[in-house]
Amino acid sequence: MTAPGPSTLLIRFAVFALLCIPMKVAAQASALHPRHYSDFWSGVNIDLKLDHRWTVFTEGELKRREFMAKPYGEFVCLGVQYRVVKGFHAHVAIGRQWVVEEEVYSLVVVGETRLQVQGVLHQTTGRFRFRERLRNEFRWVDRLPSDPAPGKEFHDRLRIQLGMEYRIFENKRMPSFVVSDEYLAETINGFSHPAFNQNRIFIGLRQPIGSALSAEAGYLNVYARSGTPWISEWHDVLKVGLSWSPALHGRTAEN
Repeated sequence: MTAPGPSTLLIRFAVFALLCIPMKVAAQASALHPRHYSDFWSGVNIDLKLDHRWTVFTEGELKRREFMAKPYGEFVCLGVQYRVVKGFHAHVAIGRQWVVEEEVYSLVVVGETRLQVQGVLHQTTGRFRFRERLRNEFRWVDRLPSDPAPGKEFHDRLRIQLGMEYRIFENKRMPSFVVSDEYLAETINGFSHPAFNQNRIFIGLRQPIGSALSAEAGYLNVYARSGTPWISEWHDVLKVGLSWSPALHGRTAEN
């Protein structure tokens, strides 16, 4: 199978991004009461490369509302990744999330257990690096105290992400430009077909700090459907992250 060329990948990315625009506009138009938030998201990602195929990884994320004034959510996960062929990886992970939700006259913390499986296809050509990710998340969400239904609420969420990184300078130690667009759809308790859940667009910079360490920062726009009918959420997010990928076997495998 021949790998897609850079022009084909650029077209895919542009078409995907353009398709998400009318979905966001239509969803926003149908919401009578949009809510706007200013958030701060920070994350740490550690990939321990055991050999040329196997990687053990862990991720942690902290989210704040009103920039950094109020708590919003926390997420941690642990998983394994397998390099199927050059340019394609598959992984499975289990995680736990805590989110602050609004109840009548109070705030409550809602927990969630998550199992995620995904495949990632990426290709480097010249100064461009393209990434296509397909992820399925199986989520068991604790119910609010006011919810009389027994047990947990099951969410099946599909996430499709296209990303691109462009190395601005010839020197690989200088920052590079990154952009991505992600579409999320989900079903709840197995009812109906997958419905629009979120769309996330990220624009930022990635700065290598060493051979295995890098930092990323930028603007993330999240448009999401709320759990309350006729209410949508629009998040303007300052997102920062730190990634560490040491190769325990002595050297890093290509892609």
